[in-house]
Amino acid sequence: MFRVIFKIITWPFYHFLFWVRVENKKELRKYKKQGCVLVSNHLSNMDIPLMFHEMPREIHFLSKPELFKTPLKRWFFRGLNGYPIEQGKDLALMKHSISVLRRNKALVIFPEGMRVFNPEDALALKNGASLIAIKGNVPMIPMVINRPLKLFRLTRVKVGTAISTEEFQGRKVDKDELTAFSNKVSDIMADLLATPGFVPKEKKKKWWEKVRVAVSRAITFRVEDGVSKILLIKRKKPNYNDNNEYYVFPGGHLDEGEHEKEAVVREVFEETGINIAPLRILYKRIRTLTKDDNEMEAFFICEYKGGTITMNPESEEYQGGKVDKLGNPCGTYEPIWVPIDEIMKNDFDLKPRPIYELLRKDINKKGTRIVKPTRFLGKGENK
Repeated sequence: MFRVIFKIITWPFYHFLFWVRVENKKELRKYKKQGCVLVSNHLSNMDIPLMFHEMPREIHFLSKPELFKTPLKRWFFRGLNGYPIEQGKDLALMKHSISVLRRNKALVIFPEGMRVFNPEDALALKNGASLIAIKGNVPMIPMVINRPLKLFRLTRVKVGTAISTEEFQGRKVDKDELTAFSNKVSDIMADLLATPGFVPKEKKKKWWEKVRVAVSRAITFRVEDGVSKILLIKRKKPNYNDNNEYYVFPGGHLDEGEHEKEAVVREVFEETGINIAPLRILYKRIRTLTKDDNEMEAFFICEYKGGTITMNPESEEYQGGKVDKLGNPCGTYEPIWVPIDEIMKNDFDLKPRPIYELLRKDINKKGTRIVKPTRFLGKGENK
């Protein structure tokens, strides 16, 4: 009853204000009376309502746990057949998903694991959706959305051909096979997106979007003993910052011919001994070098992949009391995992300050740490 009332109330909005066209809907109707896993790219928080209104059947979906934090949100999203993806509760998630599929329902999953705004990061699918489809012995149906939902603008949804999971039934599936299957789904979705004219042409880039990325830094989150932490480097340099300690994000300059993602992985390992996986650029800012020369500093949201903090004694930053290549005192340099609660304090000195202020705002937002597309900060001193 809740879903029927919701659909009636919102029907005018989704038919007169938001314009949506679903292509190849007949593929969905083929499996209308049996369980299936629908996988789609994820562009905005409006993707779930879009699916709810446009799919020719009742759907269930998996979503971030933040949508279920308060009683009102929990009631609302449960009413829409939502279920939270919570860390450490993989077994409960799998049981719920299989139960949905065995009742011949459709389960919508965004297998990228997050909203993705950078095209180069799109469709890097995780294996969870593939595993659920194989365990449930149901087909996977790939779909792609060409752009986020917006008032008075056409959004197109293209449905691909269903992919059978029969070949995996009755035997154990190893990780390599699972990854290969996920890559196959990813390739199909990429082909759907690459259909001529499907994705609108990009707008002309602004001047700052053309500035080369010369510095890559990592904003790496980790949960340790139930405490959320961020990897930082504690520094102290003579004749700088009133000789007080301060913190920076690990990272550094790109080598010649090196991609910014490769650079941030290398720099973080060299400086801290920690292995990371960059997910996407969270912030960018211009560093003014001279009157006619600028460089872009990119801050990646990163996933902790393992390792313990190891200080490199050969690095000039650790040689307190000595001087660097430019003749400046080196000071001290110490990698450290800092609890988020400590970082949120007003007197915490994390540089560059503008990036720190944006990070605090985004952490304070209840929805997600990755709140908006890449933010840009204009010209300014390297403070």
